[in-house]
Amino acid sequence: LQALPLTTLKIDRAFVGGIGSSAKSEALVRGIVSLSRGLGMPVVAEGIETDAQRAFVQGLGCERGQGFGLGRPMRADQLTEILFGGGPLGVS
Repeated sequence: LQALPLTTLKIDRAFVGGIGSSAKSEALVRGIVSLSRGLGMPVVAEGIETDAQRAFVQGLGCERGQGFGLGRPMRADQLTEILFGGGPLGVS
């Protein structure tokens, strides 16, 4: 990994989806977060769909995520309203 031009590690949704039901998935997620810290790279958890998954990855220090559990796809004008108009996500 150190020889590749990488800037971010991404945790595949297959591992995130196993959080809460697979100790192996949870161990892999922990390992990827630890590896990213050791390499000085940010990490993104993909496929967050539940509060439990979000809490687990946040508890590990993963500050970036993607998935329907964080927000549904939307048009640019809808995102602008949320970010600048005090929308339902409570972005501050």
